Amino acid sequence: MLNSTFQQSSQSEFVKGLEFRYVWHKINQYEMIFQPFWYLIEPSVCTKKKYAKILVYIAITPDENGLLIRNLIRNTWAIEAKNNEIEIVFSIGIGNGRELNQMNNTDAIFEENMQFHDILLANFVDRWENLLLKWWSNNYYHSSQCSHISLMASIDSDAILFGKNFKKLLDTKSNTFDGYLGCTILSKQPIIRDNFNRYYVNKWQWPGDILPVYCSGTMIIGNVQACKKISNVIPELGIHYITGFRIFDVLTGPIAQAAGLQLRNIPGIQPWLPVIDICQSHIIVIHSVKMDEFNAFFYYRQRCCSGHEKQRKCPFNGTINFNFVSTHSGLLQ
Repeated sequence: MLNSTFQQSSQSEFVKGLEFRYVWHKINQYEMIFQPFWYLIEPSVCTKKKYAKILVYIAITPDENGLLIRNLIRNTWAIEAKNNEIEIVFSIGIGNGRELNQMNNTDAIFEENMQFHDILLANFVDRWENLLLKWWSNNYYHSSQCSHISLMASIDSDAILFGKNFKKLLDTKSNTFDGYLGCTILSKQPIIRDNFNRYYVNKWQWPGDILPVYCSGTMIIGNVQACKKISNVIPELGIHYITGFRIFDVLTGPIAQAAGLQLRNIPGIQPWLPVIDICQSHIIVIHSVKMDEFNAFFYYRQRCCSGHEKQRKCPFNGTINFNFVSTHSGLLQ
């Protein structure tokens, strides 16, 4: 009986040893074999290796509201962006069952991409809690499938990009983004311990009273090498750990640190309103602008900034000054 028990124990240890060796082999080979995402739809700027100074990945939902926002962006700030060698991609995950029943949205997104060729659809469930997966997916895709474009940026769908100003920033030789991520850096932010709060962080995720230094998710810029480092380090940190955070932004700092990257503040990113003067040439992104204000904002910017003088400013606090608009022929429709 004792001998039988010993044999079973030896066999069990032998099996565990084989399992460990297999797992260890997988871990050491994961850079060659590990593919965290599958892409159901890809943008032509990547599949056809088109030139761009930078590729901007816009985080957006797969629902009907997301379609409206995509068309608004295509018809507003994306035009100026493309005229300045900046390409855009709409980054989308899979919708849940309720959304699929509402509009059969996967088929609709396929048809939409046949027309515009600017959608990246990955195989994760698209919801607010999975924004970290979306950022990871963007970085992985760019480093593995779109590396001919040396720079990439991730931005929110309610942000507005000023293409001409952004190109000036990228044309500056010092802005290489080698070894760092460009963003608005946030520090000394208090930790919320209320479990019912959307931004709750428990003590096991991050101890102490202050969050780590991190990037605002409004806009994060990096090069291909940074994308690859980020994509590789996330599995090392632990997928269950990182996806346990409700706030995507907070993890950008620890992930960058683990990947050997610095964070660098980019003054032209405006993550909060109000903006004192939208005509300033250093501004590259304004956040956030409501969907129903998009067209009015662009008309306001065009009219106000065209006659811009140092003595007069063109402020924006989230709503348009219609006293100004009403004096300019009422072209807003």
